Amino acid sequence: MCIYNNSLATYSSMATPGRRKSHRMTSLDDQDSSWWTILLVLATILVVAVPPVGGDGTDILGVQQALGAETVMFVDVVDFTCEMIQWQGRDELYVYRPSDSLLVATLLWTGGAAASYSPTENGAFELRLNADQIAGDVWDVSINDNCASSLVGGRLWSRQWYFAAASFGASDATDVSMWAVFLTSLGNKLVETRFEGLAGYVYELGATSDGIASHTPAFKSAPQTGNSIVPEIPLYLKSPDHIPLADTQPTIEFDDVVYVTVGCGDFGSECPTLVNGQIHPRFRFNTDAGGGRYRIVCDTNGDGNLNIVDGSDTVLSGDTVAGANEVLWDGTDSSGVTVANGYYLCEVWVFLAEIHFPMIDVETIYPGMRMFSYFNSVPTPQVMFWNDEDVDAPITMPNGETGATTSGCCGMDSTNDPNAVANVNARAWGNFASGSKGDQAIINTFSFVERSVSVPLNISVGGLSECPQPSVYILNTNVLEKDTGAVSVTIDIVLTSVISSNVDISYATVDGTATAGVDYVTTGGTITLVPDNYCYSVTVDITPDTELEVDEDFYVDIAYAGAGASPIVFRQARSVVTIINDDDNCGVVEPPPHEWPGLVMEVYDEVPGSTVLDLTRSNAYITQSPGCIDPDVTSLEQNPGTGRCGQTQMSSYNYGVAISGWIRVAQTDTYTFQVAGNDAVELWLGADEASLILAAFNTQPNTDESSYGEAASQTSSPMALAANELLFVRVLYKEGDLESPPNDFYSVAWFGTSVSTTAAPLAHAGTYGETFFHNSTSAVGFETDDACCTSRIVETEVRALRTDADPCSGQLFGNVTNTIDLSPQSTGTSVTFDIAETHELEYVTEDLFADLGTADVSGQVFSGRIRQPISTKVRVTAGNDNGFERASDGNVWTNWGFLLMGSWMMAVTFDDVAVPQGATITNAYIELEGDNNGGQDTGTGVIVPIWANNVDNAGTIPTGNSGISSLAPTPTSVNWVDVPEFVYTARYKTPNIGPVVQDVVSRGGWRSGNSMTIIFGFSTGASFRRYVESASDAESAPLLVVEYHTGFTGPREYVGAVYMGDATDGGVGTVNDMSGGFRLSLDLASGGSYTLSLMHSLVGNAIDARNERVTSLLRVNGAYVGNSVGTEGVQMLEELTSSGVSAPTTSSFVLALPAGSNVIEFGGYLSRRRNQNDFAVALFDNVQLTTNDFVSSCGTANLEYNYEWWAPSCSLTAPCSTTQLSSGLCDPVITLFAQNEKCCLELDVLLPKEVPGVRLNTSAVAVMEPASGF
Repeated sequence: MCIYNNSLATYSSMATPGRRKSHRMTSLDDQDSSWWTILLVLATILVVAVPPVGGDGTDILGVQQALGAETVMFVDVVDFTCEMIQWQGRDELYVYRPSDSLLVATLLWTGGAAASYSPTENGAFELRLNADQIAGDVWDVSINDNCASSLVGGRLWSRQWYFAAASFGASDATDVSMWAVFLTSLGNKLVETRFEGLAGYVYELGATSDGIASHTPAFKSAPQTGNSIVPEIPLYLKSPDHIPLADTQPTIEFDDVVYVTVGCGDFGSECPTLVNGQIHPRFRFNTDAGGGRYRIVCDTNGDGNLNIVDGSDTVLSGDTVAGANEVLWDGTDSSGVTVANGYYLCEVWVFLAEIHFPMIDVETIYPGMRMFSYFNSVPTPQVMFWNDEDVDAPITMPNGETGATTSGCCGMDSTNDPNAVANVNARAWGNFASGSKGDQAIINTFSFVERSVSVPLNISVGGLSECPQPSVYILNTNVLEKDTGAVSVTIDIVLTSVISSNVDISYATVDGTATAGVDYVTTGGTITLVPDNYCYSVTVDITPDTELEVDEDFYVDIAYAGAGASPIVFRQARSVVTIINDDDNCGVVEPPPHEWPGLVMEVYDEVPGSTVLDLTRSNAYITQSPGCIDPDVTSLEQNPGTGRCGQTQMSSYNYGVAISGWIRVAQTDTYTFQVAGNDAVELWLGADEASLILAAFNTQPNTDESSYGEAASQTSSPMALAANELLFVRVLYKEGDLESPPNDFYSVAWFGTSVSTTAAPLAHAGTYGETFFHNSTSAVGFETDDACCTSRIVETEVRALRTDADPCSGQLFGNVTNTIDLSPQSTGTSVTFDIAETHELEYVTEDLFADLGTADVSGQVFSGRIRQPISTKVRVTAGNDNGFERASDGNVWTNWGFLLMGSWMMAVTFDDVAVPQGATITNAYIELEGDNNGGQDTGTGVIVPIWANNVDNAGTIPTGNSGISSLAPTPTSVNWVDVPEFVYTARYKTPNIGPVVQDVVSRGGWRSGNSMTIIFGFSTGASFRRYVESASDAESAPLLVVEYHTGFTGPREYVGAVYMGDATDGGVGTVNDMSGGFRLSLDLASGGSYTLSLMHSLVGNAIDARNERVTSLLRVNGAYVGNSVGTEGVQMLEELTSSGVSAPTTSSFVLALPAGSNVIEFGGYLSRRRNQNDFAVALFDNVQLTTNDFVSSCGTANLEYNYEWWAPSCSLTAPCSTTQLSSGLCDPVITLFAQNEKCCLELDVLLPKEVPGVRLNTSAVAVMEPASGF
């Protein structure tokens, strides 16, 4: 026995056989003798003292509310060193500690001072009664804080309270509040349910989050028979002031509605209406209230009210997630009945929690109950809802009214009025007598904690007249090849808008790398698209096999199969079907990823909407069809409208951006990430791309790049990261304000806990040492057995990085590692490694052949040219840049809200056209949007000629008489045949006007950034007019798209050119020897016999003095290889000892190359220069490395690796300049391809690097270059 405070109050810390399982304990006289013996050991508290004031129990409820022994209570101990649990009441109270649920005390009070127990830990101690309390007697549980010498209330709670009052009468009623605590994603929230005049004889109080689970619907009141509740929400008898409450409100951004085709994946429909079973709307919103709830209510009974309690309207409900939420509506009401066609008003409600108060057998509450939520200790009246239709009818209350059976459509507001008024601001029923609707019933009342409501949304159902001209897509897919059995693949075809009559389309398979009859079965036919159906498919049979081979693909093309013009637009007319090889009998070792500095930015232009969800649900994003790609993003604080893709965004005004790649952490710490943006921005983080989660986002535009604290959602949870750990990052940004892109921005920053607590923007080589990179090649497997081939070929992108804005000076570099995983191919098979966008490389800074003599390294010049088309887009932006001229009198109009073509001549001027002078135009077109909103377009068989104003830099449209027709035309024009009647808001592309654009950019005075005017001439045919959207609409004005490359055509396309000049030609110095060239580093998986071949030629100028010479050299793994021994005493390819040009020659050498690293170097050497005008050029092309080894199990095949670049002449008097870059002379690239691949080869290519430029007599070089052969 332990005596506390010298009183007779005692407790036992002795363990008992366990807690009671029954709701009520039997009399001690009923227990066996052993149990009785144990109880005798337990200390019995026999104290005579004054009852405490301020406890939780009858001090709050009054003595007429007796507590039932079924009640399982808990009391919160916050500081066990100061606090004691005290009990006053009838019979014993059992105390169980929270850590292991062990009985630690039995308290018995017989009057006087409270029985006490001093806990030894913090937490919620479970309390159980030995007997029911009796009405009229005191019972209380309190915390006595010895350190503060005070009693503390608000610590006692239960999930379900059992009470028995002395009677039903008003004199035995109680005024009490129940305090519910909710743990939400934004912290703890508190709701008070305030009862005034609560009277029940034997009744129960509990709270749930979903109502009466056994009843349908669960929110309605229900008879007690056959129903029960599962209470889960803690209910305190006093406000639990010891629980910290969050002072944050949920942020919710409502994004409107998107329509998607049913059964066609997440493909967006262009038809903004619900079509039952075909097109369904998705309500979209963003919130930081993860784990909250939503209601979407639609007035589908058309009475003008949104009713969630009577079943007459449509109600969708569910849980929210942090970030983007989407809720689908299938067009049925709450009863599952399809709603009629029409327009319906809907609202989206989002709230942190939902509280239901289903009260069991409570006869009366009068004047009633009200509910309040708390924020910063201030009560906010809640709106209460109920429906009592399934229980007895109400009786007359003391005020002569009956309690309302339902809350009505809009609920009852509890208001801040200090007085509860029945049926006005308080939910009430009964008359302090038995037999009311609460008798033998469960009366439920519910409310929403911190509810936010969207603006009303008008949803169209069956409004097919709103649909634009339909578009059709055939989607990409893949299929597992398998070994045997029937294998087929289904390819989905999606129609995005309504058609009024049947449309026939044809489909046919086309070989890619897969072959019809071998890998798949040729399939073709016709599909009829019918009204009210939007999802179609075709099936192709696949030929299974057990051969080890690469993944292969074929195509399925669709086209219009009817007569005349197609009534639908083919947005994606080709599906790529990939047959995934599943045959692999080789052990595979995965190499580490190849890392490229910088992240990859993908720009999706012309994406409507203002949220990130608009971007990710756009068809362009789903089909991965960006308008521009920039692989060199080195900072996550920038204006997305600048850089390589700036022109794409400048022409769009309505674009989305995805930036992806890896962060390598430099220092171990716990980091927190933050985001900001002038429009919607989201940050996703993960261990890899497959495990990305939303870490932070903004909910409204931020003030500037460093405004990270304007919303809680902008800051992520802390994340522990180790040094050298890799973190995959994706930033999604959606421009949404239609401002000028130069005003757009996004920013991602981070800070640590020990490294630094200052937020710094994430960047390559950033403040905390982090680095960015992305992988330019896919992860591939290497052979573990020389006689075994792997199962796929990887297409490899070649990338290089420019680190200085000056195009031909500064530190520029580009180290490219390409892994080519090879497998058996038939003779003549070729695989091309495509380049997705411009890649830059510069000059070598190394004397490759220094062993032949002292050399100055400043004379080598290398550069290159891309042949993959580059795309630029520009939109008409000014009213005086578009106009039209009437045929009858030559009058010209500009600055109009529309444009006219056909029987009118139309002109549009595009400013800042970023196409270099002399570029080769591969494709060009203008996209026009129809402005035919009243059926004005007329005529058929329309043919419109298109040409350009043949000037170096076009001006605004001349407004004088015949101003447009008087503009000088280009020599070339293109006819637009059968111009369709334009549909309002539909977009139309002209045919390829590349020849017209070529005329302009080929002019000697054209410069990148100049303006270009395109003219649509008077039409022929039975034509009257076509209406076109003008620059008055920034998003819909005419758009010019130009695809081009700056590569040289014709015979002079060289792998490399090594320029070597003397001192007076540009600061070479005074030394007599100089050399340079190219290095190719190979990492071979298997050694063997390889054949190296290359074409070479030499150019010599003023090579006329004794012993002057220029030599072509080849060195493999440090040893010279050649056709003969040259003057220097080593093997050489060829040598010139006098001025002139050697004939292009191809030399081949059989090399025994070992497994592992190999280095091949080739270039030129200029020696013994005597004349100030001496210079030389060594030219190379067609470098090939082939092998027929390692084919014992794969058949005969070889490997060919080829890369090429061009050395431009640049300037006669100075190094390359920015001007020359804009004219297309100094933006070098590299093209890589492989042919007849076999087995495994890793290529590690060291690209040229820059040194200070030299002055060359380039006119002489041009004259003396080989006329043919390269």
